[in-house]
Amino acid sequence: VIRHLLTHPHVSKDARQSWPGYVPGAIPWLHAWVDVKSMFTSDGADHQRLKTLVGRAFAARRIDAMRPAIAAIVTSLLDNLTHHPPGAVVDLRERFTYRVPTQVICDLVGVPADQRPTMLHVIDQVLTTDTTPAHAETIRRGLLHTMQTLIETKRHAPGEDMTSLLLTAHDGDRLSEDELLSTLILMIGAGSQTAVALLNHAIRELLTHPGQLAAVRQAPGRWKDVIDKAGIELE
Repeated sequence: VIRHLLTHPHVSKDARQSWPGYVPGAIPWLHAWVDVKSMFTSDGADHQRLKTLVGRAFAARRIDAMRPAIAAIVTSLLDNLTHHPPGAVVDLRERFTYRVPTQVICDLVGVPADQRPTMLHVIDQVLTTDTTPAHAETIRRGLLHTMQTLIETKRHAPGEDMTSLLLTAHDGDRLSEDELLSTLILMIGAGSQTAVALLNHAIRELLTHPGQLAAVRQAPGRWKDVIDKAGIELE
């Protein structure tokens, strides 16, 4: 059913083409979801073009190169958890599952350390739906300002990161300014929040089903099953 809908010519992810009377910014809290121009809101050739550009940042060699850094992040956070006395109540999301993906995605995108607190704050606010129009507009402006700050930083000091890669595509007139901003919003938001939720579900399921935890420890190749199961729980 999903495949049929995603490929049906009369069903679109692009509000500009499918919403009668669509006015960008008319619903401020939906800005990051419908007003943007990323592969999340594109169809057909536009979707494929944007997907291809982003896909370069996820080449196998780049992901393999990140493994030691990811392992170091996880090890450091787990070591910090051991400082809590036995039986103490710990906020798993605050102490572990939020920090792992957000640190990884910020590394991948190339967010400088001094910009990370503001970046993560505005990304978290984007998920707030129970808000006033005025507050939603404040969030929208803050989000755009934060992304533009990152872009300008990378224009002057590019590195081996996704933002610098996308800027190269932008300078080659293959990625518009709106597409560049929108893609960064998508990758930082979706790249962190979905992984946070997946880790939460996976850890909760394994801790409440010790038999399954023992099974995956005995057969490490089955960690993929854990991820698939957690993904189904999210859906």
